[in-house]
Amino acid sequence: MEKYNKLKNKEISEKKKTGTVSPTYPGNSKTNRLILLVLFAFTFLLYGNTLKHDYVLDDDIVTRGNKFVQQGIEGISSLVKKGYYYGFNSDNEGAYRPLVSINFAIEKELFGNDPHTSHFFNVLFYAISCVLLFIL
Repeated sequence: MEKYNKLKNKEISEKKKTGTVSPTYPGNSKTNRLILLVLFAFTFLLYGNTLKHDYVLDDDIVTRGNKFVQQGIEGISSLVKKGYYYGFNSDNEGAYRPLVSINFAIEKELFGNDPHTSHFFNVLFYAISCVLLFIL
């Protein structure tokens, strides 16, 4: 058993040098993919119940009520320059979230004002974030 462990440790050390060892589990790469797939699926299913919901709370303000988001891709330059709620109330109060606003603008351009599409991408990005966090 000790001889096997030494060989396995040597093999892992070689893989680390060449960059072929997985950061999640030093074992089988099929196991790694299975773990990541199960984590992604579990996360997606856990929050997938929101896909049929409508806009709530500030969703309407930052999507349908935001004049820059409603411009679609053309409004991206304004979204980058102004605050999060500026397209709604023309008040640059300091909240700056350009990636979220840009995402909404792209969704508007491609899919219109569809809350189900927005919820789908939110759940998708959350599941991907969980997988990336697990890998790290």
